[in-house]
Amino acid sequence: MSENKSSTYTDEEIEARINALFEHGESLDHESRRRIVELGEAATPRLVAIVQDKRLWDDQAPGEGFAPIYAAEILGELRDEEALSPLFDVLREVDPDAILDDAITDSIRAFGQDAIKPGLRKLDSWDDPFLEDLAYVFSGLPVRHEKILQVLLKYFVKNPVPGAELLANYGDPTAIDALEVALDRYIVAAAGDPKYRRPIITLAESIEALGGELTEEEHRVVEDLKSLRTRSEEVLDKLAKKKAPDDSATVKNARDIGRNDPCWCGSGKKYKRCHWAEDNR
Repeated sequence: MSENKSSTYTDEEIEARINALFEHGESLDHESRRRIVELGEAATPRLVAIVQDKRLWDDQAPGEGFAPIYAAEILGELRDEEALSPLFDVLREVDPDAILDDAITDSIRAFGQDAIKPGLRKLDSWDDPFLEDLAYVFSGLPVRHEKILQVLLKYFVKNPVPGAELLANYGDPTAIDALEVALDRYIVAAAGDPKYRRPIITLAESIEALGGELTEEEHRVVEDLKSLRTRSEEVLDKLAKKKAPDDSATVKNARDIGRNDPCWCGSGKKYKRCHWAEDNR
């Protein structure tokens, strides 16, 4: 948490520095940003208000829609815990395809373990759609905590494929048992049906990513399903490995990846924050 400098700066000076967010749009310069960060916790209420103001999310608003994005980023630098609750509230409302969604996600993650309790308080129940947002945020926290694992496992039960990828990204081997149970169930249900290919392969890769080992039977099933790839998918995989510049949009479609799914490259980032722009080029 940053030092509280609320008694050092006048309201007028705080407002003058923060107004730079509206004056520079996307091109906020380093010095203007530094001067806002220098305000410390004195800047928190005004920055929070900017993030919460839906009128400022529009690219036609003052600051061209970047004022709340930069405000969210700076709140992550300041790590004033008073900002966490409103940041989670905005995360629930903002369009998941918006840059602001990513800025808030990164800002919350900057708080580390301090973000866990405020996040859980925002979850109405395990059936709350906000579980998906919370699972994605928590999967990127640089800490190990039983509550994080609980959220990720609850999301995994409801959404096995993206849930398995988030568990692999989080990196806690404790999740291997749950992944293995799910893998065995899918293998029994599959009975050679190729529509189960993606869940089975994703589960198997997640188990191995966490340090687990497949049984001989599991390995055989996975390899059989991989062999069902179409010729075009094989070509695309080869192109992806070569990092060919023109393969990506087709790779996205072939792999059925949404902009908010984990990226196909295994980085753990959202697709839109990783290879999306390159793929569409």
